[in-house]
Amino acid sequence: MVLCDGCTRISQITTKELTRVTKFHLYPNNL
Repeated sequence: MVLCDGCTRISQITTKELTRVTKFHLYPNNL
């Protein structure tokens, strides 16, 4: 559901941040 280019970019950044946080919680020893 794309409303605008800015919204799409924010969504992508949020997804990447969420993935990074999830990996951080799942694999805290892989720092």
